[in-house]
Amino acid sequence: MEKSTYPTKMTNRKVRALMLEDDIELSTVMEQVLKTVAPNLSLDWVTSAEEAMTRLDENLSNKTQSPYELIIADIFLDGASTGIDFWRSCQEILPGTPVLITSALSLERFFATVGQQSISPPYLQKPFTPTECKQAFETLLRTQDRWKWNPAAWDEVQWEN
Repeated sequence: MEKSTYPTKMTNRKVRALMLEDDIELSTVMEQVLKTVAPNLSLDWVTSAEEAMTRLDENLSNKTQSPYELIIADIFLDGASTGIDFWRSCQEILPGTPVLITSALSLERFFATVGQQSISPPYLQKPFTPTECKQAFETLLRTQDRWKWNPAAWDEVQWEN
């Protein structure tokens, strides 16, 4: 893989990411690519949106910072909820954390799934190359400082089962 073009400031900073992916091989590849962008990566990997909600709940006890700088979520996961369901929850709970949605859905089907009245999350269509994946990670981490996290919103969220 080629050397990261991400600013040196980021490569020295520890980056926390959450990956929702039920394909072990793909998650390993994405982790390797993410480590080229952020060598000091701390990655939490889960296979369902329900596991991700539990992980967020555990990590949000520290209300001084967002628990993740990046979330990567496949649409179709183990369990009853989808990556889109998780993204919608993150819009309210973690508005300062970019969520990259991945799936084999065509762009047309993806936008139909998200809905016409929604703001669309960044989308990476499978199959993707390591270079496309790296570019998506770099862009989201580079612009992450523009997002704002609202720790008070976490206390107000009612999870639906």
